[in-house]
Amino acid sequence: MKKRKDIRKYPPKSSYPRFKGGHMTPILTYLPKGAIEKLDLLVQHRLYASRNEAIRMAVNDLIKEELTG
Repeated sequence: MKKRKDIRKYPPKSSYPRFKGGHMTPILTYLPKGAIEKLDLLVQHRLYASRNEAIRMAVNDLIKEELTG
């Protein structure tokens, strides 16, 4: 897979998308290369708009599952 060179700067904090009544806060995390490649495939096959969207949905699903049993 060809690496993307992302030269965009983060938008000002006030322009981050709103999410469930509040602003989203960026976090830094490290994932295995294989997981990132699989995320890219999901995005490439248009199952998600971006890596961020896929990760947000996975985290939301995990939270719902853990809190509701």
